[in-house]
This record gives sequence, C-alpha cells and structure tokens, in this order.
Amino acid sequence: MEETYKILLDRISSFTVLVNYKGVILHCNKAFATFVDLRSADEAVSKNLTDVLPFSTEEVHALKDVIQSVAVSNKAVADAAVEYHLHRQEKTIQLVRKIFPVPMGQGGSRNICLVFEILSDGNPGLICGTEESLGEIEKKVALGNLLRGFSHEVKTPLSAIFCNLDLMARCIKKLGGLFSGEEEERFLAAHKEISKQMDILNESMEVNQIAGKQVMQRIQSLKEIVGVDEERESELDLKEVLDSAIVLIHHLTRDRIQIRLDYGDTPNITANSGKLSQVFLNILINAIEAIHEKGAITISTGLKNEQVFVSITDTGEGIPPEHLKQLFNQGFTTKKCGGTGLGLFISNNIIRERGGHIEVESRLEEGTTFRIVFPAGKKTG
Repeated sequence: MEETYKILLDRISSFTVLVNYKGVILHCNKAFATFVDLRSADEAVSKNLTDVLPFSTEEVHALKDVIQSVAVSNKAVADAAVEYHLHRQEKTIQLVRKIFPVPMGQGGSRNICLVFEILSDGNPGLICGTEESLGEIEKKVALGNLLRGFSHEVKTPLSAIFCNLDLMARCIKKLGGLFSGEEEERFLAAHKEISKQMDILNESMEVNQIAGKQVMQRIQSLKEIVGVDEERESELDLKEVLDSAIVLIHHLTRDRIQIRLDYGDTPNITANSGKLSQVFLNILINAIEAIHEKGAITISTGLKNEQVFVSITDTGEGIPPEHLKQLFNQGFTTKKCGGTGLGLFISNNIIRERGGHIEVESRLEEGTTFRIVFPAGKKTG
C-alpha cells in the first residue's frame, strides 16, 4: 500500500480503516484502533475486520456483506445513520457510515476504505461534525490521487535542474583551464571558446529558471488545496485560484484534453482559497473523467447582475437527465471505479454556505456545464 494513503488516513479524525476485499486490515488510524480497544494501529494490521469490531455477530456479518458488495461493484455506499450494539459496553450507538473503494495503483484495486463517525451515543450533547468529517475524507482521498501525477510533474523539472547544474559545473571548470597559460595563440583561441561556453551557461540558466518556476507553481497549488491556512480567508483573484487548480490537473489532461480559458473581468472575492480550490478541482476532475478520448474543457468567468460566475464546460459523455437532480446528494455517484459520492455534495455546501449556488446543464454525448454563482462582494468558501 502506498505511504501517501497511510499518511492521509492517519490525519482523518473519524474512525478510518483500510481493508482488502476479504476484510483483512491493511491500515487504520489511531482513532479506529482506540475505538476497537487496540493498543496501536499497527496491532490491527493483518487482523480480520470482523474479529476486531465490537459489534454483534449479525451486525459484523452484515457489514462484511456490504464490503464485498463495494469491492465487486466499485461503488461507494453511504448511510445517514446505522445503529450498532457495543457488546463490550452493553450500549447502542449510531454511526454515520461511509464505505468506498480506494484505487491504490494503476488500474485500481479492490481495497476498501471504511469511515465511521459517531452521530450519537445516547448523550444529546454528543453530536459530531459529520458533514465536515466526510468532506475531510473526500478532500484527502482526492489529494492522494493528485499526488500520483504531482510526483511525476515535479520530477521532470527537477531532473532538468540537476542535469544543467552538472553541465554548468563542467563548463566553468573548462573555462578555468583556458586561463592557465599565457601563450598568445591560446589566448586568442580562448576568446572564441569563452563565448561558446557562456552561451551554454546562459541557456542552462534560463532552463533552470523555467523549471524552478514550474516546481514552485505546483507546490503552491498543493498548499492551497491541502489548506495550509485551513480557516484563513483572504481577498482572492478568481483567475489565480483557477490557474492553480489547472496546474494540479495538468498531468490528467496533457496530450488528450485541451483547456480553453475565457476569463472575463471579475472583482476580487473574500474566500478560503483551499475550499474554493476544492470546489474547482472536484468539478474539473469530473469533467476530465467524462471525456473518454480527446476533448476540451472551457473555463470562463464573468460578472452578471451583481453575481460572479465561473463556468466549466466539458465535451464529455454528458449526464443522464434522471441523474441531474441527484448529483448533489450525499453518496450519489455515477463513476464505475472508486467514486465516493461526496465531491459535488461537499462542493455544493461550500458555495451554498456563502449565499451562492451551482447550476448544471447537460446533454448526452455533447457535454456538461457546471456554473458556480455567488453574490459579488460576499464571502465565499
């Protein structure tokens, strides 16, 4: 299992465990280990999930059936609340349950992630931030997938930097040798050779500058989607936020999907850049996955009737009319491989919290347009 996913799962506050299709635990976070009365997360590895859960026998077997169903269908399952009896404590609790397949390598796999969030344990005062926790899961799983391409995107410009540094070192060494003698003939030859070597150095420096900017741009984009300043809001230029999201999906679109930009004049908005980036990334990734061969995604911005809008249009397969009303429902997904059913649900809530909304228009075999609208001058995300 990739270390990236281990790190991401460990940072989730809900009870989270990763199992294979047989129910054998591959990894869990500390919260889950504590919940099932284990001394550490490592102690859970290689155990069968059914052997460690403190639920009744019937509840455990029912859960196992759901896991196998998710493994076979590759579709997520989300429950608003499921009641479980804790036989060790002789009490009943309600858990929000989310079970979804997690792609761990090329082509995906049948590993399953289970997330449990306590809704109530009989104490009216104990109501957890379920929606926020599920949003955290969606964000981190999406981040794990983006990191795959990100590592390749960073490796290429860094390799160019290191190669050019080596070349520059050899050039400088050669230049130094030209001035070791005082003979007139060598001095005349040196002038021509110096010009040649300086041209090589200048070209190498220019490549290094471009490569360095690419690395910094990708790092900045990752910082924004991860949410380094999780709750901080600031004045943002929509175009800059969109450009950062486009950088992160570049490896998914290259040589296959053309990104067309039509940025209009829009005022700056006060928002959390991480949350807003999450909205744009969710919609852009959906657009990419809807285009099976070559196609295009058009991103436009503008101001109309004192409302700022961002429009993202793809030339993909389109969405069936019967699915349009369900797109923003928690747990609903049309993806055949690994959809969590949380991306649009969370995105819609982020925009609605700030007085905006998301509109969708789609035609089968023609494409889909998502239009994010929010009042100008109001906080967003």
